[in-house]
Amino acid sequence: MKAVQFFRKKVTAEDIFHAVDSLLSYKKIIFICIIVFLALFFLTQTLPSLLTWDTDSPSFYIAAKGMRQGLAVYDQSVFQSLAESELGKSVSVYPYIYLPFVAQCFIPLSLLGNSVYFTLLYILNLVFTFGCLFLVYLLLKETGERANRFLLLFLFLLLAYNLPLRATINHGQVNILVFFLILLAFYLLKNDHDYAGSAVLSLAIVFKIYPVLFLFYFLIKKKFRPLSYTLLNLLGLFTISSILFGIRHWMAYIRMNLSSFNGGSLSAFLKGFSSHQDNNSLKAFLSQLFPIADHALVIVITAAALVLIAFLFTFPLRKRIMAEDFPFIGSVIFVLSLMLLPISWSHHYVIMIFPMAYLFREGVSQKKPILLFLSLLISFLVFSYPRYGGFPFNQIRFMGIGLYLIILLSISLLSIKNWMPHHKKGVENG
Repeated sequence: MKAVQFFRKKVTAEDIFHAVDSLLSYKKIIFICIIVFLALFFLTQTLPSLLTWDTDSPSFYIAAKGMRQGLAVYDQSVFQSLAESELGKSVSVYPYIYLPFVAQCFIPLSLLGNSVYFTLLYILNLVFTFGCLFLVYLLLKETGERANRFLLLFLFLLLAYNLPLRATINHGQVNILVFFLILLAFYLLKNDHDYAGSAVLSLAIVFKIYPVLFLFYFLIKKKFRPLSYTLLNLLGLFTISSILFGIRHWMAYIRMNLSSFNGGSLSAFLKGFSSHQDNNSLKAFLSQLFPIADHALVIVITAAALVLIAFLFTFPLRKRIMAEDFPFIGSVIFVLSLMLLPISWSHHYVIMIFPMAYLFREGVSQKKPILLFLSLLISFLVFSYPRYGGFPFNQIRFMGIGLYLIILLSISLLSIKNWMPHHKKGVENG
């Protein structure tokens, strides 16, 4: 009956003008114009991607075709032979080093022609980019309209000259998709959709290995139901993949990655990845800081860093962690995933959008200009610092997230006894 009454209600010209005036006040018009300008500015930066050859997406394309034909795509000679037969000998295609599930999901796209495939992937990355901003906003928004407006403005500012994001789109990578899946998973979990959120998180894990670190969130918060759902979904996805395409692809992937961790026999290609100056991981940073050190020393220092972080989480920050929900813990995990993986390219740093937005929100909520300044400074180092020079300039992004982690842990230790109201709400939601 209410719906019928609503549609029968007469709408006068005065009602329309009043609605327009309330929606588009003078300040809102300026705000909307700024948001639209930043979005268009970002889109114009990505347009050249339509005219240039993608760096990474051809690997997905060829691997998908290889999976469909039952070929050993992790064998570089087999992979290269297929790439030459499909794209020509003059085209350079990087070897496939990703999880088997990625190539298997790309099989429908591999049925398309090259140009259609590249264009579609470009469009999808743009859609997922704006989807990520929307989900970050939903996960971090508060009750105050002014604070939320600042947060939204900051998120769109992060689009402007975001080099990791541009690299992701230019390379035709899947980082944005995985970032989107993680955010969507925790938005669903936040709204008590445990199974759906766990299913989405498991999908993110089989696309990129680093989201597995978010299982520690369930352990820390003692959320055993979503943890069990995620593990069951992972088992289900692995089983389906193995039945359809065989287990040998997974075994080949595991052997390849064990070599990168233990310093065993690596191909020249993977050795170049591990020591590349654009690798912004803790392992690469330590290897460049101590160029004469052997592999064992790097492992020892990395292990010591892990022990220190584990100590902070187990003792001084335990109360804060148990009181906080996803924003704080998720921000730390995003940073640690970039640090601890053996290879972290600059385009992987796109996931820092969430931690930086969280730090900015804390600055607005606590009305601390120093936090706002630091969030802008680290955002510049992570997203906009130009890529040039040798050590230590090539590791500015890594040092930026190291500074972020120190700041985040410091303000957390200092504010344990003085939580703001929104922190106390975390106790109820956690």
